Amino acid sequence: MHVSQTGAPGPVVKVEDINGAPTFTVNGEPFLTPVFETYVPETRYFRQFSLAGTKVFSFNANAARCDYGHSRPPTWPAPNRWDYSGLDERVSRVLEANPDALIMPRVYIGTPDWWLEQNPDELLVLDNGSRLYTSGNTFPKDRPYPSIASKKWRRDMGVGLRHLLEHVQRSDYAEHIFGYFLSGLNTEEWYHWSSGIDQLSDYSKPMTTAFQEWLRRKYTSVENLRRAWNDNSVTFQTVRIPTRDERYGKNTDTFRNPSEKMNVIDYYIFYNEIVPETIDYFAAVAKEVTKGAKVIGAFYAYMYEFRGDPEYGHNALAKLNQSEHLDFIFVTASYGERQLGTGGDYLRAPALSAMLHGKLWYHDNDTCSFLARKVMRHM
Repeated sequence: MHVSQTGAPGPVVKVEDINGAPTFTVNGEPFLTPVFETYVPETRYFRQFSLAGTKVFSFNANAARCDYGHSRPPTWPAPNRWDYSGLDERVSRVLEANPDALIMPRVYIGTPDWWLEQNPDELLVLDNGSRLYTSGNTFPKDRPYPSIASKKWRRDMGVGLRHLLEHVQRSDYAEHIFGYFLSGLNTEEWYHWSSGIDQLSDYSKPMTTAFQEWLRRKYTSVENLRRAWNDNSVTFQTVRIPTRDERYGKNTDTFRNPSEKMNVIDYYIFYNEIVPETIDYFAAVAKEVTKGAKVIGAFYAYMYEFRGDPEYGHNALAKLNQSEHLDFIFVTASYGERQLGTGGDYLRAPALSAMLHGKLWYHDNDTCSFLARKVMRHM
């Protein structure tokens, strides 16, 4: 097995400035070939794209469990048991199609059932007090979800991610690894679970505590907090998540008045920043295990698509741009103009902002090609 100077197996893959643009490099050489990603990880497709000149391949994996079933089995099925058979099998299909391929797994940070059962106090709570969603169609509704603010969830799933990456580092395919996509939450794209539906989160104790801690860091004293919130009775200990009515506000309002609604403004800033903060935590784990020799990226910054709606959690690109552990930001094309077979390909987010902070803008074009109508007729 080839080991780089960093001590990690395989090539050293980075994002470096090439003629003013953040660019993938492999052992110091620019890498510009598009990556093939698929939800259907079959050898025949990997072979077809290999013949077309593709060198890097991506498929779904999970660091504990995939909430959407895109990768099976769960890699952490019991507290002291691990199963990487699904990951290893998918890698073998890529290498069967192309023995020289490089691989960039999309690793979903999901939560095993056993963990949810053992940690009821760490679970997300909706505005009506329930832990179960009854609306929405992009995620399973028959199970609870952890609060993204739970420090225990973050630590434990970090253990799951570390264990998976260490398995890869010890495997016979370790020298084929290019990097990792980190995915999580709703639709794999780091949306808050309540995004776009009429059930608001998160009123759990972990989220309330995290909001209080965030306010302490921002305001440093009760006097500053009271002055900003125009409330002479509030303390850091009595702060609560804004109510449903406060969050919805008046439908006619474009902006909230800071002298009256600073509690809501602060909550939404915090509620958005906690997403890139969580992504950065897992990216740091990945960078440590891979000794900085592999690129790490994640979905984020779909700011144009959601009209700035803070319930999605994607309005804190400035926070994500500060990450020292994330090399690229992964954004799919807009869903606003996707007529069948036309392949409309519009940006969802401010790409230049990420690039100015040294982050590679990874544009994920999953739109239909001109062959879509022909393929659909034969399905």
